[in-house]
Amino acid sequence: MSIVKRAVILVAAVCMLVGSPAMTASAACEHKDTGRDLQWTGQYRYSSYTHTVILGYYTNGTPITVQCHVNKTEKIYVTYCQACHEYVGVAYEYYKEAHEVVHD
Repeated sequence: MSIVKRAVILVAAVCMLVGSPAMTASAACEHKDTGRDLQWTGQYRYSSYTHTVILGYYTNGTPITVQCHVNKTEKIYVTYCQACHEYVGVAYEYYKEAHEVVHD
């Protein structure tokens, strides 16, 4: 076989190997026991609720109560699976909480 034919065959083989797409097994990944990254989105989730707090009792046994209004802030993260290189969910992390007491 001549050197030119060998060179052409070698170049064709290299092109087929280098040009082949990477294969992933994302369909079989169940995202269990794999490394996951939390990536912060730069956004927050806000929620609020009110609850009653008993401060004490009057002499007749009636409770002394106030309403506490709570504003809660959480950071929003997306979960990234390192095994299949896909975003697989959303996670929330406590950031801060503010309490405001309103007297009855």
